[in-house]
Amino acid sequence: MYKLMIAEDEALARDAIMRMIDFAAYGFEVVAVCEDGQQASEEYARLQPDLVITDINMPFVSGLELAARIDAAGLSTRVIIITGYDDF
Repeated sequence: MYKLMIAEDEALARDAIMRMIDFAAYGFEVVAVCEDGQQASEEYARLQPDLVITDINMPFVSGLELAARIDAAGLSTRVIIITGYDDF
């Protein structure tokens, strides 16, 4: 199984992501669900998931900064960025 981490600061969005997709059916185990970017950064370092689904706009560390940290780690982790953020 591949390891999946979800980083989303809004509880409703986290729950929707978890309900909408049967990750196990596609070979993914959800190893962490994080409420902010700092927590996600720490969990990423500890768990080294294969895939990270992250929101852009989160407290402490943005999803874009999280993606940069993941890239800097030099592993083959893939990142999917989602957002409902209107202001770029």
